[in-house]
This record gives sequence, structure tokens and C-alpha cells, in this order.
Amino acid sequence: MCRRHGINESKRLLTVRRKNVPFKHLYSFGARTLERKHAVEIDLTEYELYMYPSEAKIVYAEKHEDLWVTFVEEAVERAGYPDLKETPGLSKAEFAEKIRDLD
Repeated sequence: MCRRHGINESKRLLTVRRKNVPFKHLYSFGARTLERKHAVEIDLTEYELYMYPSEAKIVYAEKHEDLWVTFVEEAVERAGYPDLKETPGLSKAEFAEKIRDLD
């Protein structure tokens, strides 16, 4: 996954997560593509919009987490530190500190 794709898909997922109901209505009126700030396009046909907001929050939070786990795993591989993937129980702050300390 390229960095830009991951960042843009992250923005899409978070936006659809928060706005699935309005997007469902726009879709029912014929909208298929929306443009978010910074020219990030959201193709509504690629997302499940017909769910309750509480369900959308869970579903898209899981998709977002999966996206970023993959992104970070690929990043540590490219950086030459695959052992970071196997380090158990790091908090976000601990992980960020390890990344900062890499030479």
C-alpha cells in the first residue's frame, strides 16, 4: 500500500464512519462520488451505507484499524526493523518512542 493511498483511505473511512446516514440519503438521490477536503474523493459505491450509525462506527473503526496495522507493518519492514512487529504489548506512546529512537 502506498503511503498516500493509506492516508486517503483513512480519511475516507473516518468520514464514512461519521456520516453514513447523510451519505445514504445522498446515494438514494443519485450521488455516487463525493469530494472531501484536500480533493479526497469518496466513491459511495465502495462503502456499505445502509446500517445504523452505531454499527457504522464499529465496522469502519475495525476497517480503519486494519488499514493502519497493515500500513505500520509495511513501514517497519521497509525501514528494516521487522522485529518491531513481534514486540508484544507496546502502547502507542511506547511504539512512537521506539520509532523515534531508531538509528
